[in-house]
This record gives sequence, C-alpha cells and structure tokens, in this order.
Amino acid sequence: MDENNEYFFNIYYENDERLKSCPFCGSEAWLRLEEYPEGDIWYSACCMESNCCGWFCNYETKEEAIKKWNERI
Repeated sequence: MDENNEYFFNIYYENDERLKSCPFCGSEAWLRLEEYPEGDIWYSACCMESNCCGWFCNYETKEEAIKKWNERI
C-alpha cells in the first residue's frame, strides 16, 4: 500500500424498505455503499445481525443489489 492511501474507501449503510429480510436469519437487511476515491460506488445488500453471514456481492446499482438480494440468488 502506498502513502497516498489509495486503497481506502468509505462505507455507508442505507435502509431501503424494498429489501426483504435476511434469508438466513430473518433480520433486517440494509444496503451497503462502498465509495472509492476515484469516484466508483458499489452496492450490496447485507444482514445487520452481527452473527449472521447474510451478504451478497457488489453491484453497480442499488436496483441490481436489491433485486439480487430479494431473489435469494
């Protein structure tokens, strides 16, 4: 890693009522947004229960992340 910290990114969580509950534990799901220094933003849905493994891959849009989470793929 270089001294410019180019590998760091910001993480934000956002509640979205379109998300179904976690398919593993039934807890509330939230959107996770990863914002990178070069301007890229990636979205994924995740379970907010700390002991759960409910997590899906990153997608380019909120809509795609919500769709994939709700499809349970």
